[in-house]
Amino acid sequence: MKKLKQRLIDFLSSVSIELKIYGMVLIVVLMVTVISLIVVRISISNTLTMQIEDRAKSISSDIASRSVDPLLTHNIFALQSLINDTMNSYEDIEYIFVLNKDGEVVVHSNEKGNISLDLLEANQVKTDSDILETNAKKLYTDKGVVFDSASPIFPDLGGTVRAGLTEQSLNEALMKVTNQMIFTMIGVMLLSGVIVFGLTRILTIPISNLVQLANKVYSGNLTERIRTYPKDEIGKLTASFNKMLDFLQKSEEDKEIYINKINNRNKELTLLNSLSQNFKDHVQLEATLQSFVKQLVQELDLKSAFIEIDCKETKERYFSHTSSCAIHCTHFSPDLYTCSRSEKEVYAFQLKTGKGNDIGKIIICSTSQLDEPFLKILASLATQLSVAIENLELWKEVKKKEEVRMMLLEKIIHVQEDERKRIARELHDETSHSLSSMLVELKLLEEGDAQHKQRTIQKLRSLVRQTIEEVHHMAWQLRPSILDKFGLKVAIERYVEEFRKTTNIDADLVINGTFKSLNPGLETAIFRLVQESLTNITKYAKADNVSIIVLSSGQQVSVVIEDDGVGFDTQSVLGNDPSKEHLGLLGMHERIALLNGTLHIESAIGEGTTVLAKVPLLTDRSEVNVS
Repeated sequence: MKKLKQRLIDFLSSVSIELKIYGMVLIVVLMVTVISLIVVRISISNTLTMQIEDRAKSISSDIASRSVDPLLTHNIFALQSLINDTMNSYEDIEYIFVLNKDGEVVVHSNEKGNISLDLLEANQVKTDSDILETNAKKLYTDKGVVFDSASPIFPDLGGTVRAGLTEQSLNEALMKVTNQMIFTMIGVMLLSGVIVFGLTRILTIPISNLVQLANKVYSGNLTERIRTYPKDEIGKLTASFNKMLDFLQKSEEDKEIYINKINNRNKELTLLNSLSQNFKDHVQLEATLQSFVKQLVQELDLKSAFIEIDCKETKERYFSHTSSCAIHCTHFSPDLYTCSRSEKEVYAFQLKTGKGNDIGKIIICSTSQLDEPFLKILASLATQLSVAIENLELWKEVKKKEEVRMMLLEKIIHVQEDERKRIARELHDETSHSLSSMLVELKLLEEGDAQHKQRTIQKLRSLVRQTIEEVHHMAWQLRPSILDKFGLKVAIERYVEEFRKTTNIDADLVINGTFKSLNPGLETAIFRLVQESLTNITKYAKADNVSIIVLSSGQQVSVVIEDDGVGFDTQSVLGNDPSKEHLGLLGMHERIALLNGTLHIESAIGEGTTVLAKVPLLTDRSEVNVS
């Protein structure tokens, strides 16, 4: 029983709302109709039963009153005619017969036989206080229910009129009412079905729309909405559902944006990580960029990517593309580097150093317009690549300067050793020889006469003077004492004067400005710059004329040294890796750089050489020893 009940509950719960409403309405209409039919039939049956009884009484009473004369006159024919006429007038009369005072049948309506004894005894006139009255009684016969009425003819005459009416009129009336009720029920059910159909459609269409929308939401579509809906509870539910979808869509969009940001950030970090290493040489840079340009196309789903690096030494290009871009988008214009297909989107990003100098570019080709996050990623990659390339160039410069420093240190050691050898050689060959000659002359002075002593003294005086000059010359070569005593201006003038005497080069010197209270380190650097430049002119320039200009503006000291010698190729001498043959020029650069100054050398083969140096007077590094 419980299982059957559960199955019934499951079945009813599985039926759609529309069928449930149909079923409920039809069941209610059917129940109301059936109950109404039963009530109406009972009511009509009772009413018609009473009417039939009244008719039976009325008919029997009427015949009884009209039978008085025929009975008094023993006119049997008239009495039979009265009964026949009455039978013909009423279709539902089953029988009529007249009894005399002895209870014998006088006339009757039964054409086929006599009246049975049971029928005769079934009903009698009712006697109430010696008053005879009509008596009605329901008889159950083989032909059905018969309403029998017994009416007295005349109290003095005696006799009874019996009339029996069938239920034919009752049944016909009930059948007619039942048919009308059934047809009415059918009409009501049809009308109810139409009304219920409309109502259920009004109720179920919004629910069906909600179900369809829920299925679409389940499948991942959050853009659909129900635009038209009623203003009842279902409408409020629909509006709330739309609001929920708006919130879900916004949340999904925010989630998608956040995920895209994370993905873009991961792509950016992946690409930036490939450029984060410190490059040591161009071989490593080339290998990294070859891999990077392929990774760039893959990570950002591009059609192609092109990277051009314009280094000091070479111009390098790197290119990658997808298979679908192999025909349409694989070559760029040699001047503009733009995609040959006009329907493609091309973007260019310049590579710049920290000082704003162009060192290359990144050009990418895409089938669609890139959004702002992707452009930011590419701009960030361009910045990172610029930093990486600039760091490589700085590393090369640092490495080059380190090599120069090592060579300069080695050169200083060699120069010190050479200087010691030269001093030792000059002391041995010149000063020692002069002192030995003095000893010999002093010994001769002891043994000679007065005239000879006088000549020896003169000769000794000359040897002493020569020895002093040799020692003074050695001291000048090591460091001119005049620089410490009289300053930079006098030292340069004295050195240029010595330069004119010892060479066949015409030297023109111009010194302007205030040179008092200059930092000793700055004075030494300027003096060594002039000294090294004139030494190089003597050794290599083969010049006839040289011009030295030294200017002090109060903020910086400028030095310009020009000659009309053979000149040299600055790119091949200064641009390549450092070597021992050019340590003098590199040393000049180092001296000036230590004082935050700048040194430019301009020269060309056959056009002479110009050395331009500028050193600021106010510098935190002016105390550096640059001697």
